[in-house]
Amino acid sequence: MAETKSSLLKNAINGGLLLGLIQIVFGVILYVLDIMPIGISTGLILLVICLLIYFVVVFYVSKSYRNNVLGGYISFGQAFVFGLAVVIVAAILSAIYSYIFNAFIDPEYAGRVLSATRDWTETFMESKGVPEAQITEALNKIDEKGLVTPLKSVRQALVGGTIMGAIITLITSAIVKKKEEVIHSGE
Repeated sequence: MAETKSSLLKNAINGGLLLGLIQIVFGVILYVLDIMPIGISTGLILLVICLLIYFVVVFYVSKSYRNNVLGGYISFGQAFVFGLAVVIVAAILSAIYSYIFNAFIDPEYAGRVLSATRDWTETFMESKGVPEAQITEALNKIDEKGLVTPLKSVRQALVGGTIMGAIITLITSAIVKKKEEVIHSGE
């Protein structure tokens, strides 16, 4: 059993590092291409891509763990624990990167996102004929929410990554679970 726990941890760390690195590369690509999560369609597209990344990686590493470590069989509970460990490792790695990015690489990025969000919201609401008072109220709410600080970005990465990962893990666990067939001797 101890060997199984150590192999679970080792494989979960490796899977989490893979997922975390893919997330970081995706974030760097978005940053280099200057794609911000602004607007309904861009935000939705980025969310779908993130969900797909989570799903594909968690499914792949869970299935690999089942087939290569557990002899082809895994319960739903084992798959969930393994997948949750993977997403927690990925969330920690993502949080570390997020802090480094927001504190040192581009401390002004959060301000640019806030400004772009305000501009998009104002333009969108004006195009829909929303009264000026409601537009002002919406912009004030954006301002109240304020900038994402490096520590807020760490919390968002940890909490958001773990919650989203847990939901994805529930789905992948249901797919990769495989009960060992019990063969009865002919009596």
